[in-house]
Amino acid sequence: TARFTINLTGIDQTVLPGFDIWPNPASEFLVIDPDVRIKDYSVFILDLYGRQINKFIGIRNRNQIDITSLSSGIYLVRIQTAGLSFVQKIVVR
Repeated sequence: TARFTINLTGIDQTVLPGFDIWPNPASEFLVIDPDVRIKDYSVFILDLYGRQINKFIGIRNRNQIDITSLSSGIYLVRIQTAGLSFVQKIVVR
């Protein structure tokens, strides 16, 4: 598995290829679709200041996350698994 390091809002994150997040932009839900090799993960929704807005712990397999409580704007989705993180920017309409 290839790993890349990025610096996002001053915090080093290890990018873990193997997750699809869609639709983007989104208005009602996000689908988190992990690679079949990934068994257990957690999802954190952050604002652009890095503040945690919501969290979903111990997710397995493909999952649909309700985002109707989020205001329109840009957010970061951080997915953590086995000590690694994947971060993706999403737009909520």
